[in-house]
Amino acid sequence: MELTDFLHLYRSHPSLLGLKESLTTAGGKKISVSGLSGSSTTVAFSVLREMYPYQSLFILNDREEAAFFFDDLQVLGREDDLLFFPSSYKRNIWHENTDNENIILRTDVLNKLSGKEKKYLIVTYPEAIMEMVVSESGLQKHTLHVKTGEKLSISFINELLFEYGFERVEFVFEPGQYSIRGSIVDIFSYSNEDPYRIDFFGDVVDTIRSFDIEDQISKVPYTRISIIPNIQDGLEEEKKVAFFEFLDKETYLVTKDFDHLLNLIRELSFSAIEENGKNEHQFNGNFLSGDQFKSFLKKFIQIELKSNKRSNDLHAEFHTSPQPVFNKNFDLLGANLKENRYMGYHNLILSSSSKQIDRLHAIFDDKGDPQKFDSLIFALREGFIDHDLKICCYNDHQIFERYHRYKLRTKKPSRQAITLKELSKLQVGDYVVHTDHGIGKFAGLVKSEVNGIIQALLPKSMVRMTMHQERS
Repeated sequence: MELTDFLHLYRSHPSLLGLKESLTTAGGKKISVSGLSGSSTTVAFSVLREMYPYQSLFILNDREEAAFFFDDLQVLGREDDLLFFPSSYKRNIWHENTDNENIILRTDVLNKLSGKEKKYLIVTYPEAIMEMVVSESGLQKHTLHVKTGEKLSISFINELLFEYGFERVEFVFEPGQYSIRGSIVDIFSYSNEDPYRIDFFGDVVDTIRSFDIEDQISKVPYTRISIIPNIQDGLEEEKKVAFFEFLDKETYLVTKDFDHLLNLIRELSFSAIEENGKNEHQFNGNFLSGDQFKSFLKKFIQIELKSNKRSNDLHAEFHTSPQPVFNKNFDLLGANLKENRYMGYHNLILSSSSKQIDRLHAIFDDKGDPQKFDSLIFALREGFIDHDLKICCYNDHQIFERYHRYKLRTKKPSRQAITLKELSKLQVGDYVVHTDHGIGKFAGLVKSEVNGIIQALLPKSMVRMTMHQERS
């Protein structure tokens, strides 16, 4: 079975059709949704997106829960219209230690919402949504749009980036930096996880590409880009507004429990004020209070994923249950699969690896108890059984009791190769470990001509480290 076939099963789901109908007639009422277990929630809302293509904001209880929810939606094919909106901070808002990757993600979300070209699914959590953001007008005021074929002087870009607070360096390795080498301008905007390389032909923008900061290899060509400075720390003079100001009025909001979410916001506000020694007025200049948060939510259609329905709520009820726990007992799993088939249920095993599916078949064959089930080559966070559709969706990582990791798109995998940023911090004479030659002393980097242009630093595959071999 393919992903499209799997999602097609849900397009005629009676409860999902009822939820869609509630959204179209909600008015000022809340909608309560009950009975969704495991990852059936993300499956339902992924399909609902096709049936009701309006903008949606999912506010989960914490970053991890939000990241898993986001990852499920990515797996279900929602990459093109899916956004993750994190907090600006590495840990907690009261430690006031910002993280560049998070700021890039936040800037990207605000930039895309400001463009109003699509209706997005946005996933976030309390610490992120309670942070005030630069206004839409302030964002536009400090955004440089560059497109291929337009006339634009390098000197103008140099002056404007300086005004925006960008730092001119020999080579870029982190957001907020730019470099100019002849007709090439490298800019690391806060609107993209990779820097841009703009190649000029005279005063005309010839090509625009993103590139990898480690090996300088081009990645994606662009016809139009946005250059944005640090919206968290660099635009302090600009008015700040609630994130909700960027949402159109037809956006629907999804929370697990509104009252619990409101309490989380209030607790975070109290803790931040207490930890930083700030008064409430100072705090609310940068963060939403519980009451402000509550007033903004009232402006949108709200969906709560909770079992108890309020008397005036619209309601959609699903009938699902979690994937059973098998404790790696394959006799128990085999018996369960047989029982499901006997009851008319369709067994599906989800795995990100076809080898794991083969392994399961081999285990049952070795036991002399071959099992029939369909496989899907992707994995969700948690398996579930949908009793309306009579399908059992079991994850292999739960069967084998392995940890399931979420994947955020800007999380770059750890690499063994030394980065340009790390190279720039090395001093002549520092001890280093070379892959081929062992322990040595760093003796500097060399400049070289590439495509007729003198490069400040070579890509890592071409960097020459002159090593003085140390002998013991």
